[in-house]
Amino acid sequence: MTPLTHRIADLMFPLDEFYVERGDSMPAVEPVDAALVPPPYRDLLVHDRDMTTTLEDRFGGPISLRLLEVRRDGSWLRRQVVLLRDADERPVEYGAIRIDLSAFAPMAVRSIIECRRPLGAILHEHKVEHQCRPSAFFRFRSDPTTRSVFALRRDTTLYGRHTLLYDGGERTLAEVVEILPPIESSDSP
Repeated sequence: MTPLTHRIADLMFPLDEFYVERGDSMPAVEPVDAALVPPPYRDLLVHDRDMTTTLEDRFGGPISLRLLEVRRDGSWLRRQVVLLRDADERPVEYGAIRIDLSAFAPMAVRSIIECRRPLGAILHEHKVEHQCRPSAFFRFRSDPTTRSVFALRRDTTLYGRHTLLYDGGERTLAEVVEILPPIESSDSP
């Protein structure tokens, strides 16, 4: 694997594992410099806040989770999900997350393994100190999975980010790939 290919594979982890496990090919992903992420995606992706809060602010209310797949390997939980706006169950994010359960108190672990709520909501509920650090931004043409998840009628360019979440002591809590649906500047509650 070339250094660029390796870097692109890393930025799609852990989503790429779900594609591999079901025998699908990942779409061709292109890294994008943060300054070149176009609006309105820039406001939703280029920041150091958790996406749950960001999406709730943008779309005017609570966000829920639809679980697509989940895998557990020791203290690691991986899940592939769609985040939905509660008001109308509109998909507002698709992605995958790998969570280190050993980094959380038992009550938070219970909430996480139930796979009913976004991690951001659980972090806030359990008052888990955390920091979000986007490590890369990317774009790609929609593929069969994203066209299905977002109910797209035509091929389109999608934007996303790869993010690491840390606790206050710099321990990695989670690694996440977050992909947004097509969003018009006027999209809001």
